[in-house]
Amino acid sequence: MLSLDAIYSHVRDSVSVALAPGSNNANGVPIPPFLPQTLTATISDNEAVMLVAKYTNGPLKVYAGYEHIRYLAPSDPQTAFTDIAGSFLVRAVTRSTTRTSTMPPSA
Repeated sequence: MLSLDAIYSHVRDSVSVALAPGSNNANGVPIPPFLPQTLTATISDNEAVMLVAKYTNGPLKVYAGYEHIRYLAPSDPQTAFTDIAGSFLVRAVTRSTTRTSTMPPSA
């Protein structure tokens, strides 16, 4: 028996937030003080297609998959994020460049 699935996704202004790496010495060991750290954000429009298949024949099961992700520049670019009081929450905002990533889906 063969089972096929296709999944499509489009997300506008997706935000990925992370802590920026701190300073390290020549051996790669972090240098104190560890705080404050900078919160950074990457904003992008994402488009993805996933194709997956499963084939079974008695005890035999075979899985296959393909995923294609396209990162585009954001449709509503930001330069910083602030809270309601106007304090900066994220000082560095990266606009995604167009790059393509393909990988098999994880189990």
